[in-house]
Amino acid sequence: MRIALVLEKFDPRCGGLEIWTHQYASWLLQAGHKVDVVTFEVASPLPLKIHQLSWSPWPRVRARRIASCLATLDVDIVHDMGDGEKADIFHPQTSSRITSLEQDLAGSSRWQRLAFAISPRCWRWKNEIASLERQQALSSGHLVAISELVKCDFVSRYGLCESSISIIPNGVDTARFRSSERPLWREQWRHRLGVTDETLFILIANNFHLKGVDNALKALQQITSRGEKAHLAVVGQGDIKRYIRKTKRMGLAENVSFLGWVDSIEEIIAAADASLQPSLHDACSLATLEALAGGLPVITSRANGAAQFITPGSQGFIIEHANDIDSLATAMTTLLDADRRTSMSHNVEPLIASLELSKQFESLTALYQRLISDKCSP
Repeated sequence: MRIALVLEKFDPRCGGLEIWTHQYASWLLQAGHKVDVVTFEVASPLPLKIHQLSWSPWPRVRARRIASCLATLDVDIVHDMGDGEKADIFHPQTSSRITSLEQDLAGSSRWQRLAFAISPRCWRWKNEIASLERQQALSSGHLVAISELVKCDFVSRYGLCESSISIIPNGVDTARFRSSERPLWREQWRHRLGVTDETLFILIANNFHLKGVDNALKALQQITSRGEKAHLAVVGQGDIKRYIRKTKRMGLAENVSFLGWVDSIEEIIAAADASLQPSLHDACSLATLEALAGGLPVITSRANGAAQFITPGSQGFIIEHANDIDSLATAMTTLLDADRRTSMSHNVEPLIASLELSKQFESLTALYQRLISDKCSP
């Protein structure tokens, strides 16, 4: 098959969506398929055909440029992550962008919400996103939801028929997280972080606010104020300088490390004792799946679609509301117990096979074949 993948940035350094798409493109090539990528920003060594379009800050302009490019391509399937006007497969890996925006604003300060409300530029951007998403949802052939949370969001928001939706969660290359090198990685990273007998929590995020870094810091402060030994490693390219200042004001300078981008995420996961993902909204956190693949118990929020993989009290804990600092601190305190963490890690093991990336990829190509067959049917 010849497949066109459409996304804003084809760069695995940008975040979960971009990492997943890059892995998927590589798998498709290895499986013998032809791949075209339509994007506005690229950083990839893969030997595929890249159609890099000129950037515009306006979603409608970008969508029109994508449509013009796709009209020149002879492909079997157009698989769009949420940037074009319509596609054979609409695959919004960040869930509804309007839902994400609403959740992000709800967690912002009053002044930030006011600034957004009075900005004509922000309102134009929001209106374009909203109208474009509605068009994508209603015009595309099939919606792939990466979690039950995403499916419910689009059904309630746009009245989509459930038969036009498939739930195919994202996966991870589980072998990366099961390496025999894990004990060495653990020793090296904990030495680098200056962590000895402290419980090391890891939080992976490029959007610090949306992924709940602020709440994690508040919960950590509550724990350490009682004399408990805990350290938080934040991985990702957020506003590190501002957050370092914040940790100093909170008295957490010695308890938090901001690592920036880490190429080998499996190594820092091997060093950690537990994963935090108290997201305000997350379609299906790749970081959560990676942590589970690495055998870590996970504390996340109900607003994270990946919570569907976790049985509370068994593989981790689910916080009903991301801003419930007391519940978050209580869950973290429970995982200060090494025996409890070990028990939960054992409970994670049966989940790992279901997280395998290749299974999700096979489900997608099977869906392609079905849609192509439907096109050819009289």
